[in-house]
Amino acid sequence: MLQTRPYPYVSFEELAERPRLLLLDNVEDPHNVGAILRSAAVFGFCDVLLPLKGTPDVYPSVVKVSAGASEHLRIAREMNANRYVTHLKEAGHAILALDASGDMPLDDLGATSLDRVLLVIEKLSELELIITTAGTMQITPQLGLRVRLSTVTSGNWQNTGGDRSKFGLTAAGALALTRRLHQADMLDCLQ
Repeated sequence: MLQTRPYPYVSFEELAERPRLLLLDNVEDPHNVGAILRSAAVFGFCDVLLPLKGTPDVYPSVVKVSAGASEHLRIAREMNANRYVTHLKEAGHAILALDASGDMPLDDLGATSLDRVLLVIEKLSELELIITTAGTMQITPQLGLRVRLSTVTSGNWQNTGGDRSKFGLTAAGALALTRRLHQADMLDCLQ
């Protein structure tokens, strides 16, 4: 049996001066929280605020669904969402709320000053969209890539590894990706 300690939250005071914060409000399902934390890490948000009510603690199920991203984030959990917003507005933060029925398309956020974004590429076909979007938005993305490992396994997973894997680039795909980034003068984006 493995014994663990509660999640090591940081204080809101530590995060209040950070330039980019993500606040989750009324996201009650631990699996959704984990998925959002995973996405937050991919998109360069390192600092997350969880309200005391309406959002679960960072339980092992949240950590699992976050695919380990929760271990690389600074997460505070000290007050309700309204108090977070009030304190941050007083400190001069701009508050952006995402809502499917909002009047500003997400694409228009490119006109605002956002930090660099980390995108993880699993398919070579995703690269052209990223190159085009980065040029249109005049941003320099941070890029990572997921490579299929050529391993021999047995049991339930024996037919899903190496070249038969559904996820990640083959070695040839990774080489093609680096060549295309070099052609686009974006090789320095690969982290």
